[in-house]
Amino acid sequence: MSYFFESFILFFFVRRISGENSQNIHPELDYVLKMVGYSSWKEAADAADQTVPTYYQFLKQSFAAALKSGGGWNCSGRERGPHSPQVIFTPENVQFFLSVIVLAIAITIVRVLLSPKILRWAKRAGLKAEDAAKVPESVFKGFAHGTLWLLSLYVVVLSGRHKFFQQSCRIWDPVLGKEDVADVPLQSDIVLVYALQFAFYVHSVYATLYMDVWRKDSAAMMIHHGVAISLIVFSFFHHFIPVGVLVFFLHDISDVLLEFTKVTVYFKSRSKNVGHLNKFLSDAGFCAFTISWVVFRLYWYPLKVLNASTWCVFLHYGCTNPYLYIPGNLLMWGLQLLHLYWFWFILSLLFKILTGQMKELEDIRDDDAPSTKEDKIDLKKSTKSIFNSHDHIANGHVSNVNGGTNHFSSGDTRTGLATLHNRGQL
Repeated sequence: MSYFFESFILFFFVRRISGENSQNIHPELDYVLKMVGYSSWKEAADAADQTVPTYYQFLKQSFAAALKSGGGWNCSGRERGPHSPQVIFTPENVQFFLSVIVLAIAITIVRVLLSPKILRWAKRAGLKAEDAAKVPESVFKGFAHGTLWLLSLYVVVLSGRHKFFQQSCRIWDPVLGKEDVADVPLQSDIVLVYALQFAFYVHSVYATLYMDVWRKDSAAMMIHHGVAISLIVFSFFHHFIPVGVLVFFLHDISDVLLEFTKVTVYFKSRSKNVGHLNKFLSDAGFCAFTISWVVFRLYWYPLKVLNASTWCVFLHYGCTNPYLYIPGNLLMWGLQLLHLYWFWFILSLLFKILTGQMKELEDIRDDDAPSTKEDKIDLKKSTKSIFNSHDHIANGHVSNVNGGTNHFSSGDTRTGLATLHNRGQL
């Protein structure tokens, strides 16, 4: 009997304390905190800084924050912000965009100059002509993504200047207390990462239009690049670039491993003994690619980027402009849906390889790609042939656009990667 009496007193006391505390905080904040299981703002803030949420907690927090469009509990009578700067074309912004254009042109020139040299190296290594033609793009893009990822790794993690990877809610520190994003200073190291990534996307648009064979999925690729560039411009003008830098860091590593795996697949056409080594490297590379996809895009991206863009905004800012909060989050959540969609094809591919269901591959081409013997490209004629006979790969989408017939070994990673290339799912 005493046990039930003590339990009743404890329940009444705790409920009373909770009720008294709720009177001292904004009703919206109190409602959301109780909805996700926190008794106070401090408890929620400590949890956000010290722990990585579980998937269930992340979904619950994000849903609660989305219900309030990022929150208005901290406005104190002022208009929900932050707001766009009144002047867009400042001298600093004009200088940034001119720098991006110059960098994009430089990247394109470097690719044009290096591709013939890489092609000659691939031929000297003993690759078949159709495989050698694909090597320049993979080597160039692998090197570009690798360089950009190492730079992002240094800026985001190793430099010690930023803590928003370890504590994702810290990503909003620059805008806290600012009603106008024009008051938020831009940090030079983050701006450098943004400029290089922006330039690479602009180069990718040019490459899709003028360096690659125009295929059925090229229009979709252009839309993808356009959306990506729009997000970069949007986040730059609103000074949300730490979020973008974190997204770049979590995405580039998978592209590096994909390009490495593709190169090792192409080199399997050499002599038998060397081919065994490349088969091992391609299998290992594809496994590493799959693991990186799970860790960086399916685990860290939602629990760090999406958690920061939904829950952390509500918790730490609490006075959000819904016209910025809702569209931005819809686009970033759409990216996560694409991650899941592509991962389904990766799992399907792995299952078919492990069970031996994939024994040979037909060379499936889009209607717009060259498909006859007369359409095959003579690799010896000009540098342009390099760009008209390789795989079309950009920002996670891969499609085989080689004009010639490919011959793949059965039941291995080469077959699987080629399937994903033809489907354009990676």
